[in-house]
Amino acid sequence: MHQEGRVVVLVVLLILVFGFGSPAGAQLRKINIAYTATSPYQAALIITRDAGLFRKYGLDVVLIFTAGGSLGVQAMLSGDVAMNLSDSAASVRSKLSGVDNLHFESKMAADESLTAKVAGA
Repeated sequence: MHQEGRVVVLVVLLILVFGFGSPAGAQLRKINIAYTATSPYQAALIITRDAGLFRKYGLDVVLIFTAGGSLGVQAMLSGDVAMNLSDSAASVRSKLSGVDNLHFESKMAADESLTAKVAGA
């Protein structure tokens, strides 16, 4: 899948998870998302932010760089970030340890996943 396709998939996923676009003048919903690399596989987040697509759909996304997937999962569990885009191993290890999270596996990259903590967990 090309880079444009990755951006579309990410935007659609975030819209489905956090709601559809908001009317003009409505307040943006702030969301912190952790990412672990500045690789082509995770560039979709940066491109989507820079293109203004998050704001277009009512999201004020703050991207936070973490040095590794396990740190991103820890930030998610503490409530500092809503989602973590990292290697699949960190998400799977947290799930096997009993964390109630949603794991979205990507086939766009060899080992990338988007993880979100289940609401209320």
